Amino acid sequence: LDLGYARTEQARALLAAGNLDEAADTGRRALLDLATGDRLQTGRALLVVGRVAMAQGDTEDALALLRRAAGALEGSEAPRQAGTAWRELGEAYVELGRSTEAIEALRRASDLAGATYNPLRPALAAAGQTVTA
Repeated sequence: LDLGYARTEQARALLAAGNLDEAADTGRRALLDLATGDRLQTGRALLVVGRVAMAQGDTEDALALLRRAAGALEGSEAPRQAGTAWRELGEAYVELGRSTEAIEALRRASDLAGATYNPLRPALAAAGQTVTA
């Protein structure tokens, strides 16, 4: 698990440095390290590999990897860390122009952060009333 985490962060650093091929290889090695099933770390590694695919212009592969990341994050038991990963996933979807998936991912991030939704907000706003929650 620790090696998978370290390789995920190494892949993230390589991506930021523009070393896309090495980032992809390192991210895929992280996924092999995480084959034991840690959902949060697997989701985070899939996010990085998906970002690499985005940077390489492979939108189809990127979307497939991001969807796998969402599936891995679905059952994560670490809400704060999962919320951060869902936020990153939402931003990736925004960059790919996938608004429906982006909204869903960003809503999940918000829910995990403890945000509340007031279902009366649209009706009250239409009536000219101020809504705080």
